[in-house]
Amino acid sequence: HKLHSKSIDFVLAFPQADLEEDIWMQIPQGVTIESEDGEPRLLKLCKNLYGLKQGSNNWFKHLKKGLMTRGLKPSEIDPCLYLKEGLAVLTYVDDCILVSSDQKAIDELVDSLKNGEEKFLLTDEGDIDKFLGIEINHFEDGSFEITQPHLTSRILQLLGLDRNNEWKSSTKSRLLPSEQIILHRDSEGEQRKYTDKWNYRTAVGMLTYLQGNTRPDISVHVHQCARFSIDPKRSHERAIIRIGRYLLTSRERGIIYKPDTSKGLECYVDADFAGSWQKADAESADSVMSRTGCTQ
Repeated sequence: HKLHSKSIDFVLAFPQADLEEDIWMQIPQGVTIESEDGEPRLLKLCKNLYGLKQGSNNWFKHLKKGLMTRGLKPSEIDPCLYLKEGLAVLTYVDDCILVSSDQKAIDELVDSLKNGEEKFLLTDEGDIDKFLGIEINHFEDGSFEITQPHLTSRILQLLGLDRNNEWKSSTKSRLLPSEQIILHRDSEGEQRKYTDKWNYRTAVGMLTYLQGNTRPDISVHVHQCARFSIDPKRSHERAIIRIGRYLLTSRERGIIYKPDTSKGLECYVDADFAGSWQKADAESADSVMSRTGCTQ
């Protein structure tokens, strides 16, 4: 749809919010405050400091109020997504992205946040090129691609594959995770744990964040490996390495979104879950399961 975008960062976000109650703290060591009656003194907080247990909630309420007074309403699906006719605002703590088909609507909102009756201290970072570690590349036809090359590089570094040049020139299909990885709790009677060269759970966590954002092509295999995070064996370690080797030859890949006015929905069923979970009978292929229920 060739939408315009802008990224803003709220400077010292938490202290911008008001405290809803009186909060007192002990005087820090090294600071001496004398009192006439000799009784110990306390300090009263004037700002919503980072580290307060209610700090995040105070900032959330403050930002929500500021956006709603400017005509935006939180989405029923995601309370951090605010919508207004022709304008969408997505917040993540002190990071915020604005998207609209009208550049003027974006500029007016940013100006209102900076100079309105209830001002916010913020930095205008211009057109979106990165958000939460996800790189966004824009193309002239209005399409854009999201990638996570830095996270991919960190995963390869964790697995020790960034130093292995053997796989960089190889793009054979045997590296693609197209064949289903069927893992067991004790594969082939294997009793040995993985080698502890790297943290298995850390690798699974990083791969999960990667596949959930920009690399759905590895999602099935990451989920298989995640099932054995409590007690991984050497076979599970080799499966993680296999995924890493595939990423090594495709670290720049991502998802491309193209302008399209169609609203069709395509669903693929019968993914052979029986093969994945070693069940006797295959799952039914005449229905699709979603997070909100099942539909025929």
